[in-house]
Amino acid sequence: MKPLKLLFCLLLTSCTIKETAYSPIKDNHSPPIYSGCEQYGKEQLKRCFQTKISQHIYKYSDTLKSYASDKEEPIKITVFFNIEKTGIVKITSVKPEIMKQDIVDILKRLPPIKPAMNNNKPVTAEFRLPIRIQFSK
Repeated sequence: MKPLKLLFCLLLTSCTIKETAYSPIKDNHSPPIYSGCEQYGKEQLKRCFQTKISQHIYKYSDTLKSYASDKEEPIKITVFFNIEKTGIVKITSVKPEIMKQDIVDILKRLPPIKPAMNNNKPVTAEFRLPIRIQFSK
């Protein structure tokens, strides 16, 4: 049953990326690299990154159960964060705001992330990650 919940959670999440440093995205650009995704090409790297972040949040989602007022309805969270030039994750916003500290605590547990690169130089990348987590009764 847990793999089914994970699949459901992953299907309901999506991630968008935006570079903060101005430059057109071309062949010389690469997204941030999550540990375990190094072997993939550019498009697969994006998908792997999104999947790994979602899996990580789902793994520690028990800390979010208290926010589920109705076990029938999934909780909806939108996380805005940056992967800094140094690879550090910096959360800029969480909706609903009341969950911010719990999301910060969950994302602090992420393994090291290699920053996005443009022309072989690290750049900061912005992300928006909508998440839905369904808790069983």
